[in-house]
Amino acid sequence: MTTARIDARFQALKAEGRAAFIPYVMGGDPSREEALAILKGLPAAGADVIELGFPFSDPMAEGPPIQKAAIRGLRPVSACVRPWIWRASSARATTPPPSC
Repeated sequence: MTTARIDARFQALKAEGRAAFIPYVMGGDPSREEALAILKGLPAAGADVIELGFPFSDPMAEGPPIQKAAIRGLRPVSACVRPWIWRASSARATTPPPSC
């Protein structure tokens, strides 16, 4: 993995004289399907960079909203991390994600 795309985006934003819009999405929250729809819709909504969070069982260093999102993302129907790694690497793909 490289930071070249992120670096290029920040260079373009600097040239445009504007700040970046960097939304955060917790994988699996509120559900797998809704999180994927949100993830896929963010570029059209103006996202410059998308931060994708992975749910984990002890999010104590996070604030309450991210703690709650991580707990919801760990529900059995959402808990498999493998499909989220796939989604992060190919969010625009139309092929189905791997199973758990």
